[in-house]
Order: sequence, then C-alpha cells, then structure tokens
Amino acid sequence: MIAAIGYAALVLNVAGNLLLAHKNAAGWTVRLLTNVAWVAYAVQVDGGAPMVANHAIFMGVNLYGLHKWAKTRE
Repeated sequence: MIAAIGYAALVLNVAGNLLLAHKNAAGWTVRLLTNVAWVAYAVQVDGGAPMVANHAIFMGVNLYGLHKWAKTRE
C-alpha cells in the first residue's frame, strides 16, 4: 500500500509538471494533489519528516503559483 501511494504521487508529479509546461492551469491542482499524496506516503515511512516538511512547503509554493496564475488571467 505504501509503495502504491508513492507511485501514484510520482505519476501525479509528472502529470502536473507536464500540464504546467503546456501552460494548463489544471497542473496546479494536480501538483497540490501530488503534495497531499507525498505527505501521505512520507508519514508512513521511517524518516519521512523531512519529506513532509518539503511537501508542505511545496504546497505553499503551488498555492502561491495558482494564485499568481489566476491573477494574470483576470
């Protein structure tokens, strides 16, 4: 189960980055889901605290990016 969450997070990460590379705003939502998946994975593995912190910060960065993107489209 833990590995499945990790692989799902990996796939979401790639998909979100590709969407953003193609200037598709849905990439921000996918990246936020990726952060949630990585946090869910990290809390289940030993030594996962740095990964939780990392993706909590990335979640903030993604929310900021989504906010900035929305402002430029107004």
